[in-house]
Amino acid sequence: MASGLLLSIVPRELAPTRIRGAFFVMANGPEGGGFDYTVQAAGPGRKVLMAYEGEGKPIRMINTRVPGGFGGGGECRTGKRS
Repeated sequence: MASGLLLSIVPRELAPTRIRGAFFVMANGPEGGGFDYTVQAAGPGRKVLMAYEGEGKPIRMINTRVPGGFGGGGECRTGKRS
């Protein structure tokens, strides 16, 4: 109810023209899995998502990162897709 009220009050130039979202997929490989293993394991998921990526499709961009941690750690068995 409050969002409907705000939508009627907020000037149109401040309201987004469309709603955008994001999702993240994080994965952990087996203990001892190295960089090459993780890159190879991340490939099939990317191929599935690529069918939905591009102009006029629901996914605008796919970013796959190995290692997928939040820092510059030395662990290469993690991956992140956003």
